[in-house]
Amino acid sequence: MSKHVLIVGAVALGPKVASRLMRCAPDTKVTILDRDRLISYGGCGIPYFVGGDVSEISELRKTMYHMERNEEFFKNIKHFHALTGKEVTHINREEQKITYTDIQSGKQEELGYDKLVIATGSSPVLPPLP
Repeated sequence: MSKHVLIVGAVALGPKVASRLMRCAPDTKVTILDRDRLISYGGCGIPYFVGGDVSEISELRKTMYHMERNEEFFKNIKHFHALTGKEVTHINREEQKITYTDIQSGKQEELGYDKLVIATGSSPVLPPLP
């Protein structure tokens, strides 16, 4: 029986973990969720866009073969599901379920998992300097 791995966060770490899981355990069901619609972009490349070395910000979402990393790419090429515009609002560890809200419709749904990966990144801590 395959396990369902649920990954919260789909910018850098989430898709990387999902891709690695699919290579190592291809029978695993993997789903990634992110509250944003733009996922899997090269955040480290943003200074190159700002500096003019990268002319279009959309280039930060493409593979070296110029394929856009979006929901269809992950489903058809990487063989896992990416759900965008879904904000996780509750984690029920005892029942191994998360509750998420569809950002556009406001509808809430639950999704079960066997393993949960939280890949949401962090927020900077700014020191109190003038």
